[in-house]
Amino acid sequence: MNRWLERIFWILLTITLVWFWNQSDTDTLELSHLLEEQQERLVVQNAQLDSLSRMLQQFPEDPDAALKQDLMNKPGAISIPGIHGSSMRIFSLDDIRILNDSWAYAEFEDGHIRAGGLFTYTRGSDGSIVWKLNSSVQF
Repeated sequence: MNRWLERIFWILLTITLVWFWNQSDTDTLELSHLLEEQQERLVVQNAQLDSLSRMLQQFPEDPDAALKQDLMNKPGAISIPGIHGSSMRIFSLDDIRILNDSWAYAEFEDGHIRAGGLFTYTRGSDGSIVWKLNSSVQF
């Protein structure tokens, strides 16, 4: 009888240890996934900081305001024709969002229809800002 109790004890102990071992593997996997997610977030944040740094190097004054004003003053950057003989324009600086060191979003209208567009911008060889409308949608 003692021998059976001893065997049962060892079997239960083995099962318990295996369960704890598996549980620790599960915890380790969860922690690994959390670490990978944090590393991915860090990569994104570093890219955003690099983008801001490049923007400040290009436009040391107030990059956001300078870029918005430049786009607003270049209605030719909006390659969508207006209707009834009018031209598409950006009417307010509040309609422009500078997204990073090379992308911007703006909403524009001609008085009849309204649209939004995704622009890229670069510095030209003469130091001017060159805008290109990449994609747009009418509202």
